[in-house]
Amino acid sequence: MMLQHCFRFGITVHVQVYSDFCVEVIYGFINVVISPPACSNAVECHYVGMVPVVFIAFRVCQFVGCTGNHHSDGLLVLRNFSVCQQAVSGIYFDAIRSLKNEIAGGKRADEAARTRNQAVYFECVAFACIKSCCTAGGSDCFLLIEYYIVCGIAALYLSFFPKVSVGPIARYRDFAPQLTNRQETVEKTAEGIRRFAYGLGKKVLVANIVGASVDKIYAQDITNVTGVMVWCAAILYAIQIYYDFSGFTDMAIGLGKMFGFDICENFNYPYLSGSIQEFWRRWHISLSSWFRDYLYIPLGGNRKGKARTYLNLAIVFFATGLWHGATTAFIAWGALHGFFIIVERIGFKKILDKIGFLRYVYTGLVVLFGWVIFRVANLQPALQYIRRMLTPWQYTQSTYALRELIGNRCIVMTVIGILGMGLIQAGIKKFCPAAEKLKGGVLELVYCMFLIAASMLLLVNGTYSPAIYLNF
Repeated sequence: MMLQHCFRFGITVHVQVYSDFCVEVIYGFINVVISPPACSNAVECHYVGMVPVVFIAFRVCQFVGCTGNHHSDGLLVLRNFSVCQQAVSGIYFDAIRSLKNEIAGGKRADEAARTRNQAVYFECVAFACIKSCCTAGGSDCFLLIEYYIVCGIAALYLSFFPKVSVGPIARYRDFAPQLTNRQETVEKTAEGIRRFAYGLGKKVLVANIVGASVDKIYAQDITNVTGVMVWCAAILYAIQIYYDFSGFTDMAIGLGKMFGFDICENFNYPYLSGSIQEFWRRWHISLSSWFRDYLYIPLGGNRKGKARTYLNLAIVFFATGLWHGATTAFIAWGALHGFFIIVERIGFKKILDKIGFLRYVYTGLVVLFGWVIFRVANLQPALQYIRRMLTPWQYTQSTYALRELIGNRCIVMTVIGILGMGLIQAGIKKFCPAAEKLKGGVLELVYCMFLIAASMLLLVNGTYSPAIYLNF
C-alpha cells in the first residue's frame, strides 16, 4: 500500500512540476482567450492553466490502480469553494487543515459560489482528483495535498528560467517569499531592461569576439604555439570567461527584475582584487557563499584551530574543483586557488598589504595560470602551456603570425574589455562622481539601444556564440 501511495504521489508531483513550469507561459493566453468573468484575482486565473494537466493526471492515476470509489468524497471537496479559494489564493497550510475539518464536519458551501469563482472551480477539481487517487483516505490524502502545494512552489523555484542555466545560485529561503509576494513596477522593469542590455552586450560584443581568437590559438598544435601566443590566449580567455559568465548573470538578473524578482549579485569586479581571498569574495559570489555556508562552516570553519582551518579550506577548494568537473585539471585548478588562500592566511596577506601595486600583479598571475588549466581542461597539456608562459624565449617558432590569429575587432574589444572590468567605473567614481547622475537618463537609454541593436546584428550575421560556463 505504501509503495502504491508513493507511486501515485510521484505522478502527481511530476504533473505539478510540468504544470507550474508551463503555466506562466500560457498565463497571458488564458486571460485573453478564456477570460473567466468570475476570476476575483490574478492567482485564481493563474490556476486555470492546470485544468487539462490535472485531468490527465487523474486518468493516469486511474490507469495505475486507483479504483475511483471515493468520488463522493471528491465531490465534497469540489463543493468546498470558500475554503479552496483560501488554499489557492494564499497557498497556506492552515487552509488545508481548515478544508480537512470542514469535510469531516460535512459542511457544504453555497452553490452560488460556483458561478462567482469559475477559476477556483478548476482548482477544486484538482483537489478532487488528488482525493480520488488516495484509496486510504483520511490524513494520507491531506498529506498528499500538502506535498502537492509544496512541490508546486519548489518547482517554480527550480524552473525559474533566467537563473536555471548559469546562475546566480538563488537560495530557496531568499527566493520563496518572492514567489507569492513579488512586485512588478515600471522602475524595476526599466532597470531589468537596462541590466539585460548590458549583459547581452558583454556576452555578444566582448566575450564572443574575444573567444573566437582564443579558440584559434588553442586549436593549434601545442608545438606550433609560441610563448607570446600562449600569454595572449591566457589574457583573452580571462576576459572571455568574465564577460561570458557575468553577461549571462546580468541577463538573468535583468529578466528577473522584469518579472518582479530580485536575484542576488554574482560579480563585483573580481580582476581588481589584491589577493586570492579577495578574488573569491568578488568572483561567483553566490557559489563562494554557498560553499562557505554548507561546507566550510559545517566542517568547523576557523573555530577549531589553524591546522583545522587550513584543512577545511583545502577540502572546500577541492570540492570547488570537482564542482566544475571531475577531472585532474579542475581539481588542480581548485587546489591552486586553495593553496594560495592558505598561504595568504598563514601570513602572506600581511606582505601583500605592504607591496602596493605588486599585489594586483601577483593576484592576476595566479588567476591567469589558473585559467590556463581551466580552459585546456587537461592537466598535462595545460602544464606545457604554462611552461611556455614561464619561458617564452624558448618558444618563438610558429607557422602562424600572431596577427593572423588575433584580428582588429579582437584587439578593440580586448581594450574595451580591460577598461570595462572595473577601471572605468573606478575612475568615474573617483574623478567624475557627477557622471553618476546620468544613470537612467537619455544617454544611457541610447547606449542600451545601441548595445541591443549591435548584439542582434552580430547574432544574426554570425554563428559563433559559445556559452562556455554551461559546460561546468
